[in-house]
Amino acid sequence: MSSQIVEASWSDERTTLHSSLDPTLRRILVVAAGHGSMDGTRAMVAQVDALRALVPGLVLQVLLDITQLSGTPLRAQLTLGSWLLRSKAHFSRIAVVATSNVEVTLARLVFKTAGLGASASVVATREQAINILQRS
Repeated sequence: MSSQIVEASWSDERTTLHSSLDPTLRRILVVAAGHGSMDGTRAMVAQVDALRALVPGLVLQVLLDITQLSGTPLRAQLTLGSWLLRSKAHFSRIAVVATSNVEVTLARLVFKTAGLGASASVVATREQAINILQRS
């Protein structure tokens, strides 16, 4: 794998996802916008898994920006928690950027369900997330 950034996108009538892998930083950035859904959650998991597969053996950081996402169903959150539980060995640190109280609460629930503990954070800005990831 080269050090070039690799990008992936997905959208439907309600949700847009854009993901990128920076192998140099060992980081995946996911930006989600619109209305949360099971299809969007499945697409995000597939994007992250596909990007991760491009750098086998590397443990990555994930920055997930959901500040423009709303209404994610509880079932989708639980699906994400289940995936994180199965995949957490591939990620050294996860930072979620969320401003909605509901999304913050659900993100923390997902992290607790997946047993991520101190390796996961929920913050209000992308700058805060980047600072957290740079310190680890």
